[in-house]
Amino acid sequence: NAVGIVDNATLGFGNNITVGYPNVISGYGGLVQFGTGNLIIPTNETYSGNTVVSNGTLTVTASGSISNTAAIVVRAGTLLDVSALGGGLTLRSAAPSEVLAGSGTVNGSVTTAVGTTLSPGTNGVIGTLTINNDLTLGGGNLVFDVGNGNGNGDRINVGGTLTENGGTVIINVTGGTLN
Repeated sequence: NAVGIVDNATLGFGNNITVGYPNVISGYGGLVQFGTGNLIIPTNETYSGNTVVSNGTLTVTASGSISNTAAIVVRAGTLLDVSALGGGLTLRSAAPSEVLAGSGTVNGSVTTAVGTTLSPGTNGVIGTLTINNDLTLGGGNLVFDVGNGNGNGDRINVGGTLTENGGTVIINVTGGTLN
């Protein structure tokens, strides 16, 4: 019988196969999927640190949730699968509001709200975040890094419908003055 984990540091999963943890992970720590396999999140997790997909796949099932996490970072070459969630991933707007960042791929729809942040790449690092389904911008901040005159800049690739209902675009210039 598995018991819940109180995570007050960083809980890492180095699995190279598909695994799931059947009980709640709580605490103020974060979670990192660093194995090449698939980590299944089948419960409503209550930990409040960051969720980082640094390798492989992190899948949130229809009964699962990572809505209490401070930030979700999906690194290049990785997959966050939220396609089983009704309506996809809705970033939490209640304080502290949630951040979705990275250069990986999200399978499923994403919705932002007032107070949330969507940042392809990460602060100061140019990248492309791919959302395979719909993206609904319901408020919050869209943070883009752009290079100075070299044509490089953050991108969001949306495979479904892009719906723009609100939000603020913030441009950070990297590498000097924007020409």
